[in-house]
Amino acid sequence: MNEKANEVRLLLAAARQQYDKFGDVLQKARKKIDEAGRSLDEAQDRNRIIAGKLKNVETIGDEQAEALLNS
Repeated sequence: MNEKANEVRLLLAAARQQYDKFGDVLQKARKKIDEAGRSLDEAQDRNRIIAGKLKNVETIGDEQAEALLNS
């Protein structure tokens, strides 16, 4: 019985070690996701600023715009 208890203890110790590593991976992933969210917020703010500045610019047709941008 003592041998089985020791096996269980070792198994739980190994599981705990893996669980701690898993927690570290989750924390790193959270940081990257938060950073990506901030980058998206910044890009959206810039888009809003640019759209506001271009609001009064005259528009042209899609074909004409494509021809000008691809030449």
